Amino acid sequence: MNGHVGPDQITGAGLADPAVAAVVDKISVREDPRISAMFPMHRCSQIRVMLTDGRVIETGDVHARGGPEALMPSDEVEAKFHVMAACLPEERRGAIWAMRARLLAPDATFKELLDLIHGAP
Repeated sequence: MNGHVGPDQITGAGLADPAVAAVVDKISVREDPRISAMFPMHRCSQIRVMLTDGRVIETGDVHARGGPEALMPSDEVEAKFHVMAACLPEERRGAIWAMRARLLAPDATFKELLDLIHGAP
């Protein structure tokens, strides 16, 4: 595979990739009641991998990157935002990113952000 997960990997051609298709059927997702009970105070997950030789590798609790227990530097948050919003024109992405700081201003309105996100009809 290509070493990361983003919009290109979980939509369209990314899902049609034969390497992805070969793995998808081998993956199952289950809710762990113990982990669910910790939410929303803690956002974590676990991964358990069974190898072809029968060995099992487990991560233990892994906190969501970017959450309070595993903060991301602001430059990484901004880079992730631009990757995840790559379908938007660069100027609009920049305006949305700038709006996050503007929302702290006393005269800012949430409508300003909504107008940027939803755009003109």
